[in-house]
Amino acid sequence: MSQDVAVYAASDRPPPMKKILAELRKRHVPVVWKPTFTAEEERSAEWKVGSLSPEGAPGPQDTIGISWEPLEDYMREEALEHPASSAYQERLRRARTFFQLSLPDSASDEGWRRLAYLVEALAGKGGAVVYEASNDRFLGAEDYGGRDGTP
Repeated sequence: MSQDVAVYAASDRPPPMKKILAELRKRHVPVVWKPTFTAEEERSAEWKVGSLSPEGAPGPQDTIGISWEPLEDYMREEALEHPASSAYQERLRRARTFFQLSLPDSASDEGWRRLAYLVEALAGKGGAVVYEASNDRFLGAEDYGGRDGTP
């Protein structure tokens, strides 16, 4: 099982992976980016799918799967129609990018903190919204704190 988190961000494009890694390092969270490329993406500098693992990690326990795509209208409509999204309607209407994050339930406390920091890095300053699938709830990215609620 895994903890699946969606981030609905206002930016049109994802931040460059170098910027995400720098943001995590500022918080003393060194990670290794492992892209999953398609042939088209290999020719592009933009990332689409991959994983972030702690530097020197022996296994996948704390590896975060990450992907993004432009937010399609049907995806926005599904989020807007969800009863738990009522407090975030305006933010969801402004959202342009959808990030999908996944962390194993067996992750360590440090893995959960890493997930919370990653949500912050992806959210930027644009009032992003987070959807936690396991708790079936929406919340502001500024309120997301991973498993224990405190980044």
